[in-house]
Amino acid sequence: VKNSDVGTQKEVQIIQEQLIGREQEVSRLNSLKEDQQDKIHQLNCRIDRLTQQEDEYRQRAESFQKKLQSLETCLRQREERLEEEATKLANHVEEVTHMRQETFRLNTENNKLESLHQTEQQRSQWYEGQVQGLRESRENAEAKVQELVTQLQMSRPLQRMPPTGCDLSDDDDDENYRKEIKKLKADKQVLESKSSDLQNKVMQLEIHIEDLSSRLGLEKNHKEDLERELRKTKETLNTLRRGLNETTHEHSQLQDALDRCKELEAEAKFKEAAIATLKSKLEEINDQKLEMKQEIMLFKEERLSFDLLKHEKEMVEKMHKNTEEQLQELRKRLSRDFIPKSNLEHIHKDFESKYQLELSTRLSELNHLIEEQNKQHETRRKIKESRELDLKNEMSRMSDEIIRLRARLSVYDEQDDTWQTRYERLMDLYHKEQHGAGANKYQRITKKSSTENQLGFNLQEIEAHLKTPLATSTLLGQLSPPSSLQIPVKGPSNTSDNDTYHYTHQDALDRTLNKYLKDEKMFIPKYSTTETSHPEENISSYLSKFENLQHATSLYDSLRQNGPVSLDKSCEDYMNVLKKKYGF
Repeated sequence: VKNSDVGTQKEVQIIQEQLIGREQEVSRLNSLKEDQQDKIHQLNCRIDRLTQQEDEYRQRAESFQKKLQSLETCLRQREERLEEEATKLANHVEEVTHMRQETFRLNTENNKLESLHQTEQQRSQWYEGQVQGLRESRENAEAKVQELVTQLQMSRPLQRMPPTGCDLSDDDDDENYRKEIKKLKADKQVLESKSSDLQNKVMQLEIHIEDLSSRLGLEKNHKEDLERELRKTKETLNTLRRGLNETTHEHSQLQDALDRCKELEAEAKFKEAAIATLKSKLEEINDQKLEMKQEIMLFKEERLSFDLLKHEKEMVEKMHKNTEEQLQELRKRLSRDFIPKSNLEHIHKDFESKYQLELSTRLSELNHLIEEQNKQHETRRKIKESRELDLKNEMSRMSDEIIRLRARLSVYDEQDDTWQTRYERLMDLYHKEQHGAGANKYQRITKKSSTENQLGFNLQEIEAHLKTPLATSTLLGQLSPPSSLQIPVKGPSNTSDNDTYHYTHQDALDRTLNKYLKDEKMFIPKYSTTETSHPEENISSYLSKFENLQHATSLYDSLRQNGPVSLDKSCEDYMNVLKKKYGF
């Protein structure tokens, strides 16, 4: 008994030492837990700060992107304005050149008209001098005639004197006067004719002068109109000069705007560099986040291990309580009565078996927990890999976006070349589409013609086939159709789903009249409706079906009344069926 008491006391001391060691481990684990909680709190604060920085960087990146978009829109507007101003300048230059040409033409016409006016004035002055000379000559002639008339009136009157030898001088004087009078009359007539001619010429000259004066008036009016047009052209030239000055001023403003655009592009490049630095910082922050997440995972694993140890500690405390209770019971029992050595050994074995069972259960639980931890670690590893892939994809997407933005900037610089290349590419595509459309149309036409040729057959081939000895060698044997009746199984490719298109099988054509006579039933073939695009053809096919049915019923009645028919009659009936079937 003393030996058993000593053994139990040693076991109790060992258990107490184990409990003290476990308590020390628990205190150490509690301190580690507190340290880990402090670290977790610090890491959470750091993560919050990093998330805030990431949000700030993201907002800054979005603001930079918005600014870039606004700058791109401003650049587009400036380019559109530059194009409009360039077109306006070209139009102004064309108008100025046109007005200069018009003014030069009008000046040349004005000079021509002035020269013509001067020549007409000179001609009118010459005609007036000629008219004045003719008038003076006319007045001189009239004065001479008046003088002669006065001389004749002042001379003595002519008297009829007898012919004597004393008045010969007077007769001579009279004859001379008469001759002079005749000459004067002739001169008068000549002068009158000349005066009439001169009057006619004067009238013509007056008419011509009136025409010239009217023409001069018209030319003066035209000259006034030309002067007005000149004034207008000068005013338009002044306005165009003002417009040119304004356009030059606007051109200078546009040049300033272009300089500003270049400055904005430089700012955009600087901002792109800032964005790149921010992205590098974001990558560093993401790496730090990943490291912190890994540390958090390690802390969580340590926490789980701490929880396991805590659970083990609780289990050990429970076991300690149970052992203390058992010891108290043992002490009570020892104090109460005597326990033999065999019982003590048996109790010792029971204790050993019990503790071994408990240890095995604890070990199994620990193994189960370790397996769960391994599974959790595997899931965390997979989640980590998926997140890394997502981050890599995000970084590749951002890099693609940066490359696309740079490509767009380069496209804006090389816009003239791209328009030419785009025009050529579109023309190539257009020619290819035209060639492809022509090829498809040709294929459709050839396919349609081939299907029509496949479905062609004639009545003469059917009659020749029926007249051959092979077709009628066996009485009412199988009548195989000719080669032209071998209709394809598949329909043509251009049939739609709504069309009732089908073909009869070859066996339906190989039915014999012997079967009609044996079964006393008339075979009604399934007539094939060919593909039609008009409803009238479908109606005609249905009417042919109805006629075939009527013919079948009449043939069945005749068979029942008259008995079996001959081979020629059956061949004729079969020919009629085929004719009605295929619409001959």
